[in-house]
Amino acid sequence: MRMMIAVMALLMLPVAHALSYSAVFNYEGNTFILEDIMVIGAAPAPPSSGNDYIARILSSGGAVLFETTFNLPTEGLYSIPLDKSMAERSHPARKTSFDLLLPYYSNAKTLQILKDGSLLFEADLAAFSICNEDGKCDASESPDACPRDCTCGNGNCETSESYHSCSTDCASGRPDSYCDSLADGTCDPDCGAGEDSDCEEKSQAGNMLYLLLGMVLVGGAAAIALRNRKK
Repeated sequence: MRMMIAVMALLMLPVAHALSYSAVFNYEGNTFILEDIMVIGAAPAPPSSGNDYIARILSSGGAVLFETTFNLPTEGLYSIPLDKSMAERSHPARKTSFDLLLPYYSNAKTLQILKDGSLLFEADLAAFSICNEDGKCDASESPDACPRDCTCGNGNCETSESYHSCSTDCASGRPDSYCDSLADGTCDPDCGAGEDSDCEEKSQAGNMLYLLLGMVLVGGAAAIALRNRKK
């Protein structure tokens, strides 16, 4: 919860303040270990290509939001006795630490590191995200930050929508604080007396049902009374 509040506070910064994930890794024995990750108010490193490793950010829906490549820090090769020509050559360090500065996305779900198509590392970014892309506009989401969840056309009638403002999501005749008055066979609960003809028809149908039921009861009572007299 504290992490979410901190991220929302950063999102309230002026647009000029870019946000980034700062991910600190330890690398040892072909294994990536995430030491720390946080969202900071800083511009991310520009994307690059042609390096050994791929860093990829995926959305909650599985879409690729960002991808860049990087290399591990290198170290010199030394021999005994020392050979200057060997020292000028280098290879990836067997044990090192490094930091990736990646762009922040409000709907990010996963950070991956790959090499030659193989997944080497994966981390969950949901704790830093505001949008879960579940098709519902939650309290922490907004149309600007989460258009997929909070925009008309997402398939859910949100509290801010009605049949009038978003008929795509809000069906006629459902409670949405708007009386649509359509003659569609559904009595709109938001309509007052006389505003929806469907409500009048429903009321008339109900009255007719009560009348028929009353007639049946009266007729039954009369038949019983007549039979008792004959006895």
